[in-house]
Amino acid sequence: MKDRGFTLVEVIIAIAIVGIIVTVVYGSLWGIMRTIGDARERMELLQTARGILWRMSEEVGNAFINERNDFAGSDVGFNDYDSDSISFSSTSRASGPDQKGITGIEYYLSKETLFKSVEGRVFLITEGVDDFILSYFDGTDWRENWDSNLEGKLPKMVGINLWLGGESFSVTVSMPLTKVYKE
Repeated sequence: MKDRGFTLVEVIIAIAIVGIIVTVVYGSLWGIMRTIGDARERMELLQTARGILWRMSEEVGNAFINERNDFAGSDVGFNDYDSDSISFSSTSRASGPDQKGITGIEYYLSKETLFKSVEGRVFLITEGVDDFILSYFDGTDWRENWDSNLEGKLPKMVGINLWLGGESFSVTVSMPLTKVYKE
């Protein structure tokens, strides 16, 4: 009568085959999960950048100047760190549902954090900003600075460039034609 069962060699070979199969399956699943995680991070980065640029475009696109409200953008660098900022008054409703009429807005980069000031209240927009560069088109050339007190008008366009996660996101905003009221 033959014994029914497995020899030690057969058991070891079976365990080795199962181990190889588990390793291959785990490696594939780990690679897929890593790819999904990377895609999710990229999607969140794109959504963050798109949201920031949309809001800024709405607000800058509704900017105006008069004797009490100016439009100023500066490119100030200190300690080898670029720190662009822009301040203006806007009639945009993108500033928030409780904001009505004219709203004083400022965007500025401090270290790697983008801030927004609305009527003196400061809000953190996002951290991990690699760079934030603003440029102003006067109808002929792009410039790094703008002061409506000196120019007497708004720029024709404003370029907003935002670097997040090593990627560049940008938008160009056409400015409204605004009548300037002087005293």
